[in-house]
Amino acid sequence: MIKVMINGEPRYLASPSRLADLVAIEAGEDSKGVAVGLNRRVIPRPKWSRIKVAEGDEVEIIAPFAGG
Repeated sequence: MIKVMINGEPRYLASPSRLADLVAIEAGEDSKGVAVGLNRRVIPRPKWSRIKVAEGDEVEIIAPFAGG
C-alpha cells in the first residue's frame, strides 16, 4: 500500500496508479476542464495516462465551478 495526498487529504492506494485513473475517480467521468498538479507542478492532460503516482506524491485536482 502507498500513501499519497489528494487535494490535501491522505489516501492509501493498493499500488501505484496512473494519474489519469486518480482523476477519473476524483473528478468523475466528466473531467473536462479539470487541471491537475503533481508535486506542485501542472501536468498537461496528454501526460496523465503515462505518469504513475508514487509513495508520498501530492496530487491536486482542480475542477471549475460557477460563481461570480
